[in-house]
Amino acid sequence: MSNKVENTFFDTDDAQYSVIENPSDPDDKSLCVLVQDASPFDGAVVKYTNFKLEEQELGEETLGCTYEYDIEVPPHDLGHEITEQEGEEFERRLGVWVIEILQTQMNRMIDATKD
Repeated sequence: MSNKVENTFFDTDDAQYSVIENPSDPDDKSLCVLVQDASPFDGAVVKYTNFKLEEQELGEETLGCTYEYDIEVPPHDLGHEITEQEGEEFERRLGVWVIEILQTQMNRMIDATKD
């Protein structure tokens, strides 16, 4: 059984991730992303399992969150040893991505109510 994600999940633009269905369980409605960022995590499918906006005030242009995730499909380069810095940067990007996804959904909802 191959753990590699088929190319049909990739977008044609330069996005660092794509929102996809869980390839391990199509009935799972959890938020999953395919990593497409040319990092050591490229090709991984990540499922967000818990997400919460921070209650503290972080500043006018800053939004904080806490989240948990599972790696549903491992990255393509299984031979690469992930450094602590790479892991921390990846987890930071996961936070940025989930906030972007939420903002996109909110914008769609707002646009739908305008029509």
